[in-house]
Amino acid sequence: MASIQKHFNSFPVALLTHFAVVSGGANWWDLWYMLQKIDAPYGFVFAIYILIMVLIILNVITGIFVNDAVEMSQAKKEHAIQASKERRDALFVNLREIFHKCDSDGSGSISKGELRTFMKEKPDLVNCFTDLDLDGFGAAALFDILDINESGTLEIEEFVMGCMRLTGPVKMMELAQAVNNNKKILHVSLRRIKDIHSQMATAPDV
Repeated sequence: MASIQKHFNSFPVALLTHFAVVSGGANWWDLWYMLQKIDAPYGFVFAIYILIMVLIILNVITGIFVNDAVEMSQAKKEHAIQASKERRDALFVNLREIFHKCDSDGSGSISKGELRTFMKEKPDLVNCFTDLDLDGFGAAALFDILDINESGTLEIEEFVMGCMRLTGPVKMMELAQAVNNNKKILHVSLRRIKDIHSQMATAPDV
């Protein structure tokens, strides 16, 4: 009884006891045992109180951690998006500079010979292609991959956007080369079919 009076002799002391039990400043089992000996309903209500408070505290703590994790993940995602955008912007600028360096005659387009010559004679240009992971197949193979319409020249937009699609490991270039070959085969096939139809349409009736 003395212990009960010590912990519950007034309303403020009782509140402080409840706070100590929840925060770990007092052993709730000892208090529950004392209340249980006085009257079982007291022990039952006290146990329910402890259960509710523990669940509330656990939910609050869990909510704080989850909220922090979500905010951190969102911040990392936004940072990654911003970093990716900055890399692509820098890549766009670098590729335009490379194009103008390759365009020796200032025609606004580059040929396979110009690309091959500058990659041989300009070490800084080769380093740029190496940094962009575009040196896996050399000048001729890279040009063939970019020149999908087989015009024999590359315009600045065709060169820049094509290189941006190819940046990455050499495996990506291999995949692009395979896709490019398929496109060229399809392009040639369609052109031949069109020529055959034209010839058939102009052929005299027998």
